[in-house]
Amino acid sequence: MRNTLLLLSLILVFSCEKKSSVKTNSASRNEADKISYVSDSAKISFQNTDEIKAAYTKINQQINAKKLDSTSLNYECNERSGTVVYYSQNGKIRAIRHSFSEYSHYSAVENYFVNNDQPFFIFQQETVWNFDGGTAEQPETKDEITEKRLYYINSKLGKCLEKKYTVRSAEKGKPNPENIKNHENRNCSDKELMKTFSNLMSHKNKKPDCLQ
Repeated sequence: MRNTLLLLSLILVFSCEKKSSVKTNSASRNEADKISYVSDSAKISFQNTDEIKAAYTKINQQINAKKLDSTSLNYECNERSGTVVYYSQNGKIRAIRHSFSEYSHYSAVENYFVNNDQPFFIFQQETVWNFDGGTAEQPETKDEITEKRLYYINSKLGKCLEKKYTVRSAEKGKPNPENIKNHENRNCSDKELMKTFSNLMSHKNKKPDCLQ
């Protein structure tokens, strides 16, 4: 009888220790995420492209793992219609995804990665499509795609990379954007993107019919 009681006591102690360990590990992970976020937010600006790449890669991972809060809005304005998704953590915007199309033949996706309410990296992909032969029954199309990557070093636009490629509907082998080399654009302007970013930030708690 005494041995049975001793065995039950050991099982109970082990079970309690296991539950405590699980809670501790969970709390540690939550605390680690919190500390990591505070560390990122405390950084006023990024010093080089390596720091920027590490920061936006981490945010992308959090988005994919659904670790960030998100809200979205749709809008229509004249010939433009689009969707905006805001990703936030502890009430602070960490990223904005803005996708839209206008005038039938143009569409774009803009991804803003944010620290202290300012973008530190912007990825923009623009697509212009046109008919490219074929027949009336089976028309062929051609997409002209331009990608831009803007890096903000010490809170200023420090580097702008650009790549262009074409995707034709008639071609079986589509180009892999990862295999296309970026070229630095020294005449890159972020004026329109920054204007859009400010507009998106001002509408983050609204549901507008039109973004102006």
